Amino acid sequence: MARFDVSAVLDSKSLGLTTSALKAAKRHLPRELHRGLVSTLRQVEKYAKSRAPVDKGALRNSISSQTYSATTGAVGTDYEAAAAIDGGTVPHDITPTNAKSLAIPRKDSRGSYVSKSKKTKTGRSRRSRRVQYTDAPNASNKRHLDVEFTFAGRAKHPGSKPKPFLTPALRIAQRVATREAGKAVVRAIGGK
Repeated sequence: MARFDVSAVLDSKSLGLTTSALKAAKRHLPRELHRGLVSTLRQVEKYAKSRAPVDKGALRNSISSQTYSATTGAVGTDYEAAAAIDGGTVPHDITPTNAKSLAIPRKDSRGSYVSKSKKTKTGRSRRSRRVQYTDAPNASNKRHLDVEFTFAGRAKHPGSKPKPFLTPALRIAQRVATREAGKAVVRAIGGK
């Protein structure tokens, strides 16, 4: 999670505060700074969620905010692949970890998956964009049930482009935190 602190320094002479107003501001400032921090965290979390790429929503749902103290908080995710999505990946080899080979779904020249069970009258495989789930309705991985596979000992992954969502949120956080801290100081010294 990206951490950031919010703090404020009051200069009583430049603000023209009386001693009693300064004491009141000192008493209210921690509460108002915490309020500003919570507001900042909510805004940054909302921004990060709006920028997160969505496949099934697991990444977006994993983005959360947390306060550590009255003036310290963080927005981040515990999603395993979040760093790879945010920063992208370089080309690399994929090797099997729990099996002897990888099962790679076959695609035809048009990019459609090749079906095992649906054949045309001439015996050729039909092209299908949707994968059929009727063979095993309770299978844990229904994605490739009716698709032909190619098996390989390793595969070359071309890498992925960065899809930043947390990095821009951190930049936004710095601006929002400054604005919210200023509002907190104004509320603490009795402004609106």
